[in-house]
Amino acid sequence: MIYNANLSTVVMRDTPDEYGEVVNELLYGEKLELINDNGQWGRVRSLHDHYEGFVLMNSLKFHKDKTHKIFVPHSHIYAAPNFKTDPIQSLYFQSQVSATEERQNGFIKLDTGGWVFETHLMPIDGAMIDHASTAHMFAHAPYIWGGRSIAGIDCSGLVQVCMMAKGISAPRDSGPQCEQLGGLVSDGSVQRGDIVFFEGHVGIMLDESHIINATSRHMRCVIEPLQSVESAYKGIKAIRRV
Repeated sequence: MIYNANLSTVVMRDTPDEYGEVVNELLYGEKLELINDNGQWGRVRSLHDHYEGFVLMNSLKFHKDKTHKIFVPHSHIYAAPNFKTDPIQSLYFQSQVSATEERQNGFIKLDTGGWVFETHLMPIDGAMIDHASTAHMFAHAPYIWGGRSIAGIDCSGLVQVCMMAKGISAPRDSGPQCEQLGGLVSDGSVQRGDIVFFEGHVGIMLDESHIINATSRHMRCVIEPLQSVESAYKGIKAIRRV
């Protein structure tokens, strides 16, 4: 059975209990397949990257096709089309929603009854081509293992959501990303947009000498010299160009 994530972020764990290690998170509206459940916890498979884990069943909703996605780092659903009202839910970059034709005061109504500021949305099949600029939006975001949003993100999560915005389906973890994304750069040169892999780590080049990476070394997403990251991780494993 197919569901959508129905919270701002849905935590995916490696075991069906609250003490399980966080292995991933799903963004609002993302599509997933329910493999089985025990009433409280469900084993699910993300239909974006086929990642599997356990989520709380009350964080899911039966699937409905989405029309738009969020293309700003952080937006909100409001109860009314008025910026002075309290937001009722956060929506993070690449969250997916179903919009109606009803518009007021710059807001568009969702099929759930809430309202989102319309210029925060793009069509579901739209693409943001410059993934280096996309990555830059996450500068200073806190580092959270398994995270994929501006509220907390890890190294491979940053790469994955930037590729998602570009229209490229990327694996969730840095190991498979290193094998599958783009083409291998064999001459050691780097340029803006290159994805640089280290042992257990990955980042995106913003120019020929600076890289943005979500790292536990700083517990946030930082821009720093490539040389510093190379030294911290004892060398570059691979450079790939998409």
